[in-house]
Amino acid sequence: MARTLYEQDNADFSNRAHMRARDVLYPRIFNVRREHLQFEDTLLAQSDRAKILDGEMGVDRIVRVTLPNLPAPLVFTVQERFRRPEFAKYQDMTVTEWNYASNLPSELYKINAGLFVYGYFDERSGRFLDAIVIGVTEMLLALAQGRLRYERRRNKKQQSFLALRFEDMEKAGIVRYWLAREREAAQRGGLIAQGDESCAHLPRDGRKRSPVYA
Repeated sequence: MARTLYEQDNADFSNRAHMRARDVLYPRIFNVRREHLQFEDTLLAQSDRAKILDGEMGVDRIVRVTLPNLPAPLVFTVQERFRRPEFAKYQDMTVTEWNYASNLPSELYKINAGLFVYGYFDERSGRFLDAIVIGVTEMLLALAQGRLRYERRRNKKQQSFLALRFEDMEKAGIVRYWLAREREAAQRGGLIAQGDESCAHLPRDGRKRSPVYA
């Protein structure tokens, strides 16, 4: 089915945010320099394989991370969602649950990505106002065990979705990276310099200290 102009505009925005994230966000998430990362898109229009990964398993990207002490890259499957700056005030991650127009389950019941990358991107400045990464299996387990609070809402596309507050996800122990927490730690240590969205502060080996979520 052809996309509406609104849907295409959102898709284009997400792709631009992803391309920026390759340079300024993913190196921070994986604690490596940009040259140690390789990306594979799994968009619906690309191939039958991509149709299964994206359409049926909720995998948007495959990220390969090369490390000097390992002979082959580590492989991560990723679901992404990037939103515009006006949504940053909510500080919650949304996961679609049910499509009432088709009466079919949505993202929550099919996602098999390892990581969910969610962020607010200001296209004018090229900055991420905030971003958070969660473990998908940990999220599903926390929901099953009743440890993760959420609100169920409904959008204009006749979809219900869960709204998960960043702080509630942190309390549930499912957060693997949170940009705001990294900035707070850097400010306390006096480490933030001009252009903090770059990885220029990394040591020569590409490693840096980041808040660790056990």
